[in-house]
Amino acid sequence: MKRVFCLVVISVLFCGCATTQRVPAENQKAIETSDTKQEWLTNLSGKLSKGIVVKGVKKIACIDFIDLQGRTTELGRYLAEQLSVEMVNEEGISVVDRANLKIILAEHKLTLSGLMEPENAKILGKFAGIDAILIGTVTILDSDIVISVKAISTETAQIVAAAKATIKKTSELQQLSTREAASGLASSSSGETNSTPKTIPSDSNAIATKDLGSIRIALLSVRQVIGNSDAQQVQLVFDLTNLNLKENGLIAAVRLYSAGQILIKSQLIDSIGQTWELNRISGLSEVRGGQEIKNGAQLMLNIMNGKHIDEGASYYNTNDNPWWGVFTEIPATQSKRFTMMFQKPGQAAYSKKIGDAIQFECELIIGKGSPEKPENCFVTTLMFDNISISVK
Repeated sequence: MKRVFCLVVISVLFCGCATTQRVPAENQKAIETSDTKQEWLTNLSGKLSKGIVVKGVKKIACIDFIDLQGRTTELGRYLAEQLSVEMVNEEGISVVDRANLKIILAEHKLTLSGLMEPENAKILGKFAGIDAILIGTVTILDSDIVISVKAISTETAQIVAAAKATIKKTSELQQLSTREAASGLASSSSGETNSTPKTIPSDSNAIATKDLGSIRIALLSVRQVIGNSDAQQVQLVFDLTNLNLKENGLIAAVRLYSAGQILIKSQLIDSIGQTWELNRISGLSEVRGGQEIKNGAQLMLNIMNGKHIDEGASYYNTNDNPWWGVFTEIPATQSKRFTMMFQKPGQAAYSKKIGDAIQFECELIIGKGSPEKPENCFVTTLMFDNISISVK
C-alpha cells in the first residue's frame, strides 16, 4: 500500500490540534460567525477523501496547520482539529486520534514541524502504519481565508490529491491568527493555554527569510569576493534566530561521505549554470555519521537513538549508530550569525565569469535540548532561489 503525505495549504494561519483538545469558547464563536454552515469544511473533506481513497489510502493523521512563516496559531490548531473530525465521516478512511498521534511522535522522537519533510513523514508511516498525513498552511488575504490542500505520498513524495476552500475573514479570525498556540497537539494537563500574542523578531535587513521549525534563517547578503591566489568566491551571510520564547534551539549542517571525502551537503548554482562548491563555513556546527550513512534522514535517526562520539575519535561498531560533531545552540529569542564561502572547482575558480543570481541549498538538522544530546530532531533542506549577487 502506498503511504500518503497530505499537505494542506490554508490562507491565513493554520496549525494543528488534537481531538481531545478543548477549544476556547471565543475560538468556536469566531469560526461560527465566519461560516455558520461550514460548507467549506465538508467540501474540502469530500474532495480530499475522493483523491486519497482512489490511491488506496486507508489510514490518515492530521497534524498542526501553520502560517506562511511556519508558525502554529490558535486559529490553525482549531481548524486542523475540525478537518480531522470531518474526515472521520468519510467512507473508507480511518483517522488517527490526535492525542494518540502525539504519543506516537514522542515514542519515535519526531516533531510535528519535522513531518513537513518527506523523509520524516516516511518514518512515521513506517512505524505507525499511517498512510497519509494532513498538513496545513494558512494565508490571510484582504477579505478571505483561502485553504489549499495537497495530498503527498509519504512513500514517493508525489502529490496524489488536491483541494481548495475559501472562508470569509473576520476581525475575530484575524485576532486568533496572531496568537501563538501552546506547544504540542493538545492542552497541558493543567488546562493552561498560550493565548498571549507573541512578538516575532523582525528581519528588515534580510534579502530573504525561511522559518524551519522554531529557527528563522535570514539571508543577509550574497556577494562576490576574491579569495586566495585571486580565486573567485561567493560569500553568503546568514542570521539564525530562535523564535521559541522558552526553549533553546539547535541547528547543524549535515556532512556525508562522498567519494572518500566527508562533505557538507550543500551546493550553489549561479544563473549561467556554474556549480560552486562549499569552500568554508564559519559560525555553524556540523554533524555526521559513519560511511554507512547515505542521507540526512539516516543521520537524524542515529543522532536521536545512537551514540555520540567525540570528534576525531575512531569508532567502528555501527550497531551503536554512532555520530560525530555537535550542534550550534541558540538561546530562546536570541540570534547567531554564520557565513558560507563557495568557490568553483579546479581552474574554473580563477575565471571571472559569474552569473548575476544564485540558487542555494543546504541540508540541516534542527532540534532542541543539549548540543550533544539533542531531542525532537528533524532533517530539512534550506533553499533560496533567484537571489541576486553583489558583484565587485
